[in-house]
Amino acid sequence: MIDKLRGYYAINRDVLENRDRIFLNNPVVMQGMGLVPIVAVSNTLRDACIMGLAVLLLLTPTRIVAAFLSRSTHFRFRAVAYSVTSALIYALVSWLIVDVFKLPTQAIGLYLPVLVLEPLIIKRYARTGTERMGNATTKGLITTVGFLLVMFLTAACRELLGAGTFFGIRVFANAPVPYLYFLGGGFIFVGVFIALWRNLVQIFKEGAKKA
Repeated sequence: MIDKLRGYYAINRDVLENRDRIFLNNPVVMQGMGLVPIVAVSNTLRDACIMGLAVLLLLTPTRIVAAFLSRSTHFRFRAVAYSVTSALIYALVSWLIVDVFKLPTQAIGLYLPVLVLEPLIIKRYARTGTERMGNATTKGLITTVGFLLVMFLTAACRELLGAGTFFGIRVFANAPVPYLYFLGGGFIFVGVFIALWRNLVQIFKEGAKKA
């Protein structure tokens, strides 16, 4: 299976490295985007789910609407178009999460509104060319999946090792590594996690060259 994937990558390298946002070019792992909410919030799967819902509702719609507005916006004002779009959509997302879904947001606190200017959400404005609506939708969804994958993996490991629970269900009588539950431990865990991920990507690419 791995050999088939390597062979496919070797043939379609340029396309995959340009479009992939999940493994080979994950925005969190390879570009350091979205690290603030991941480190600060992903110590439990419950909080990760709330933050993940916010990103899911915010990232792709922001990219689609901003891509449409940018068609008639001069490049120097494109950052404003993306930021204002993100802020307006965030207002709706926040209302849905707090007042409609009635989800507890105390743990994610300030990090929810910070998403408005998170590079993961508005990074596309920096490019000079305008983006087609279909491309904005596809890349927005793929980027969201890549972010959610890293966040949920991080949250699952930190909750299990740092609190001894999994989605609030007690697994270990005593947490194996309690420090991982806290912010400092989150920085260390995410750093090691990213290093391992990048190493796996490098091993995969080197293997593809020999395929």
